[in-house]
Amino acid sequence: MSDKAGPLPPVWYSTAAILRDLLVRLPHGRRLQEYRVWQVWETVVGKDVACEARPLRIEDGKLFVMVSHPSCVQELQFAKARIKAQLNQVLGRVVVKGIFFVVGHTGRAVAEPPSPSRPLPRFTELVVPALGNPRLEKAWAAVLSARRRRLVKDALA
Repeated sequence: MSDKAGPLPPVWYSTAAILRDLLVRLPHGRRLQEYRVWQVWETVVGKDVACEARPLRIEDGKLFVMVSHPSCVQELQFAKARIKAQLNQVLGRVVVKGIFFVVGHTGRAVAEPPSPSRPLPRFTELVVPALGNPRLEKAWAAVLSARRRRLVKDALA
């Protein structure tokens, strides 16, 4: 009897596993892995945090996240290591090496501005206030006059 048990059966891999391995080998495969951060961001950080903080860009493993308010940045600083670890775990490899927070507009819905406490005058009732400079007053009067003519023209059209 031989020690060999015969040829090994073929190993089957899922299409997703094969494509994932192939994508990494492509010239821009690493970038494709980095961009998956946008797909998994809300899953990793949760819906509430995702409304306040969104991935902005990723460069050489450095993930820049736009955050709506400085107080949110402070809270996220405490969770930075956990977020990085969970992102890499979900992505299946080390993609995010560092996270940097930037304060700015995150695209979340903005509340309606408060209504004025007193009604604004109609545009046709506006007058140029005394500015102490006759040339400036004349220029603003010309702007108001041109705007009034435009409003009348648009109303008639």
